[in-house]
Amino acid sequence: MEKLDRYLQENFDVPAKNPSEEAQRRWRQAVGTIVKNRRRRFRWVPDLERRSLDKAKVRSTQEKIRVALYVQQAALIFSDGAKKKEYKLTGDIIKAGYAINPDELALITSKHDSKALKMHGGVDGISIKVRSSFDHGIYASELDTRQNIYGVNRYAEKPSRSFWMFVWDALQDMTLIILMSLQFKELDNEKKKIFIHVTRDGRRQKISIYDLVVGDIVHLSIGDQVPADGLCIHGYSLLIDESSLSGESDPVYVSQDKPFILAGTKVQDGSAKMIVTAVGMRTEWGKLMSTLSEGGEDETPLQVKLNGVATIIGKIGLVFAILTFLVLLVRFLIDKGMTVGLLKWYSTDALTIVNYFATAVTIIVVAVPEGLPLAVTLSLAFAMKKLMNDKALVRHLSACETMGSAGTICTDKTGTLTTNHMVVDKIWISEVSKSVTSNTISGELNSVVSSSTLSLLLQGIFENTSAEVVKEKDGKQTVLGTPTERAILEFGLGLKGDHDAEYRACTKVKVEPFNSVKKKMAVLISLPNGTSRWFCKGASEIILQMCDMMVMARSLPLDKHTLVTNLRGMFDEVVSVTGDGTNDAPALHEADIGLAMGIAGTEVAKESADVIVLDDNFTTIINVARWGRAVYINIQKFVQFQLTVNIVALVINFVSACIIGSAPLTAVQLLWVNMIMDTLGALALATEPPNDEMMKRPPVRKGESFITKFMWRNIMGQSLYQLFVLGALMFGGERLLNIKGADSKSIINTLIFNSFVFCQVFNEINSREMQKINVFRGIISNWIFIAVIAATVAFQVVIIEFLGTFASTVPLNWQHWLLSVGLGSISLIVGVILKCIPVGSGETSATPNGYRPLANGPDDI
Repeated sequence: MEKLDRYLQENFDVPAKNPSEEAQRRWRQAVGTIVKNRRRRFRWVPDLERRSLDKAKVRSTQEKIRVALYVQQAALIFSDGAKKKEYKLTGDIIKAGYAINPDELALITSKHDSKALKMHGGVDGISIKVRSSFDHGIYASELDTRQNIYGVNRYAEKPSRSFWMFVWDALQDMTLIILMSLQFKELDNEKKKIFIHVTRDGRRQKISIYDLVVGDIVHLSIGDQVPADGLCIHGYSLLIDESSLSGESDPVYVSQDKPFILAGTKVQDGSAKMIVTAVGMRTEWGKLMSTLSEGGEDETPLQVKLNGVATIIGKIGLVFAILTFLVLLVRFLIDKGMTVGLLKWYSTDALTIVNYFATAVTIIVVAVPEGLPLAVTLSLAFAMKKLMNDKALVRHLSACETMGSAGTICTDKTGTLTTNHMVVDKIWISEVSKSVTSNTISGELNSVVSSSTLSLLLQGIFENTSAEVVKEKDGKQTVLGTPTERAILEFGLGLKGDHDAEYRACTKVKVEPFNSVKKKMAVLISLPNGTSRWFCKGASEIILQMCDMMVMARSLPLDKHTLVTNLRGMFDEVVSVTGDGTNDAPALHEADIGLAMGIAGTEVAKESADVIVLDDNFTTIINVARWGRAVYINIQKFVQFQLTVNIVALVINFVSACIIGSAPLTAVQLLWVNMIMDTLGALALATEPPNDEMMKRPPVRKGESFITKFMWRNIMGQSLYQLFVLGALMFGGERLLNIKGADSKSIINTLIFNSFVFCQVFNEINSREMQKINVFRGIISNWIFIAVIAATVAFQVVIIEFLGTFASTVPLNWQHWLLSVGLGSISLIVGVILKCIPVGSGETSATPNGYRPLANGPDDI
């Protein structure tokens, strides 16, 4: 056991996130020695060669874009002397009232064609030609027309596989493909639901990026991912990160002179309004996406460990199969030589040897644990679907199991631990401090603060903000913006301030947007009397320094990244990080598992995360951890169950072949047992829901053995019991049960097969709990488990009573049925006895109430 654990750790233990290609190639080389058929191996693994080709394509495309940007001016100089391509206005464009060809419009932005932009009258001219107003936006009634002419904001995806292609794969490997075909596509579609703020019909509203059309006025702020190609109308300190397109790390400053903004880039700083000029496949991002293809996903850490287990079990099964075949063949040749001689051969002799070979091959089939990848896939898919119902979108398959091993959760406070709806709690103005606890705050401030001071406060609230007050169709006012901005603006509206009057009285001259480095936002406004006024708000320590009349609370992105790096590197922790802002992205990416908020989270944070918490609720994060632990424990339950069946089936056939000269379990019977182990066993044990007891245990640490001492105790104990029972029936069954007659051998073999199957049925119930005695708790609520057990028993009855010729069985009387069920049910008693035997230092026996209570420590979540 220790050698097996050490072998797995040395050869298959990899980091929980982003395993190296060398580690992935290593287990492929190991598993390749036993499983020659590629279709029988694990499915969701990366195609390393295809991935390298895809990366090369991406680098090539980025290099082309970068070169195109560098030689842009030179190309324009040379193109002046060449005849410009004429873009004609077709009848449908003119009929719809537009005055620019969609291809020409897209090229102006993607090629940064300042000359063509100037020729069309600049950004103002473009907006007129696409019938869009900077203040009013477009009319929603024109959506269909705009999409027909200028395109839909969707990128061409890899075409879905036809039904017959799935049928063909199903013929190669039935269970895996059927279960994995549409499950992840549904979750991936959920991930792509991204919303953006636009101005339409004269008001600001939130729409899906797929509903964007040319002419839309899009609001961009720090952290957003640009959803389409466009031109900047006006903005403040707008910095665009174009590294995803050009490969250049330096941000690009967007101004009136260079208003071009490309889809797929990210807003690194500032804010702006943008008019959309190209969508979907006409954008540069769309062209880049068309060159990419799926290269497969990384296998999860649990899959890597199981690959090692599967390889070792497969090799052991191969050895047993060869030995069984050789023993049977040698015994047959000896018996034949002693009776009729080796020179006389009959057709029945060839059939006997073929049956021996079929038995050996069946042993290999039973030994190779194909149910392991099925169990992993089932458990992860089941957990992902359940988490989706609990408002947690799992973007990466390994996130489920990795979260179960998390020992440290570094959580962002605002928007995660809090409710994400901030309110002004206290105000200090003119040396007067007031708590905002009621709607009477306006009257209280009027009594202690002059009207001019209060007006100055309202002016600062309404002018120095990136939030916006919009009116819904029903006339109700709604505040859109970040939680802090919304809270301050709602406070200002609560003071009965005339938002429109204050806004019209001043003109903004300069805006300095907020970011995590400056920790402040400021605006310079021009007053009607010709003077100017500077409003500033932000972190207290910054503002005070500026003031001269007076399975760490705030931090920079680098601080969070350093914390996570040290926790993972110095303390070898499995670290989970939650966050919602752009400044959280480096820590989210560095962590073993990153969780981003779905409502308040920026697109940059979501793209860096492994799980998106759709409801911004910290309880959902705990649910992810619970399901992560359930995944890991469920796979352990299945492995414990399957190894027990493997050991018994291999040993009983080998010993019988050596002593008797025949295998009591035929090929068909072994295949049925294999079905119980793999498909039905995985379906029953891999879908067990989590319970609260799981959270009382410490998380699984890095480097811990997958097959624990508890599991080895249960495996060896149950295997010895089953071998004892089956051995007694095989060598003394006829005498002990007083079975006589010509068919006594058939009855005994059928009884052995029936008892063996019922031992697995009750051991499957035993495997629901590896340490607790009460294995029936929660079994009624798990209808999948009950259905699997019922189906197994029903099919077993059919096989014994009605499929005798096919399965090499004979019908049994009620006494023999009762004996088979009774021998199998004793496995439950054996399980209770085994769980009372302590293993390892410091372990106490299990109790019916659950696991031992653990002291509070850094591992508790």
